[in-house]
Amino acid sequence: MPREYQFPFELRHLAYFREVAHRLHFRKAAEALAIAQPSLSRQIAQLEAALGVRLLNRSSRRVELTPAGAALVERIEPVLAALMRVPADLRAMKAYCATIAKNHAIDGRRKADKRKQDLLAAVDPEEYAPLEYGAERRDPADARRQLQVLADLFREGRMPQDGATILEGVATRATYKEIAEGLDITEELARWRMREMTRIYRHRMAKLGIVPGTSPLRAVVNLPSALSVLRAAA
Repeated sequence: MPREYQFPFELRHLAYFREVAHRLHFRKAAEALAIAQPSLSRQIAQLEAALGVRLLNRSSRRVELTPAGAALVERIEPVLAALMRVPADLRAMKAYCATIAKNHAIDGRRKADKRKQDLLAAVDPEEYAPLEYGAERRDPADARRQLQVLADLFREGRMPQDGATILEGVATRATYKEIAEGLDITEELARWRMREMTRIYRHRMAKLGIVPGTSPLRAVVNLPSALSVLRAAA
């Protein structure tokens, strides 16, 4: 232990002295501390010996603080008071940290829900319809596998005209009206092409026996580099 933290007395000596200094009566102080009076007297004598000063003047009728004793009481009062608050402060800190962790988890869930809502906003309900599997369910597909299937459909020329552009517009949360204006087609035709791509994609997934879960085309297209993959395939 570093020398500056080495003391010739213990914390209990200070606590016992403080009690005697407040009551100026050894028997009453011993009763309050729940120790024997002779033991309390020895503890005070040990503290005086460690400090090299007399802290109390004792007589058969009274106990008085010496100037050194009065100065010591003044010094140790804030120290002991602070130490007494430590358990409660630690409990409060633990509760505060738990609250922060709980709020962080709640905030994380809210942000995840918000991202999911932003990602899936305005997706056609049919994109969530359960797949009718005509083959045994085999590979549990991840999003990258689904992107590969989607890209293959574009390479095979099975997707409607301007399909990649429509998917890009949907992925960037453009409205069907904005997508249609950019392609110089009607809004209804843009919606039909999106529905047709969904139908073709889902049919291929079912045919392959791949389980896509609830990932609609919008979610697949939002993968990093997905749009560049689809544009190259188209």
